[in-house]
Amino acid sequence: MAEAREQARQKALAGIRAAGEAGDWRALEAFLRMSFPADYRRDASVNVNAIATGQQTAIVCDEAMRARLIALREQVTGRRALPATSADAEEAQAQ
Repeated sequence: MAEAREQARQKALAGIRAAGEAGDWRALEAFLRMSFPADYRRDASVNVNAIATGQQTAIVCDEAMRARLIALREQVTGRRALPATSADAEEAQAQ
């Protein structure tokens, strides 16, 4: 049974190839698809698996660096930032 199936497949491929050589591009496309299924698959679906992790990074800096960053932001934007804490608000009023 397997041998008969293989002979039928070879005969069909030969017919498709002959039609392709006669100028039918569809036959050539079918020949390629059937002869090289791994390279010419019609199933072009792409499966993407993404796993979101709960990993977060935190930027840590000391108070001196924080103050410099705030001052730089104020220079760039031309406006004062709102105080982040009540202690910052009291410090800003004292100045």
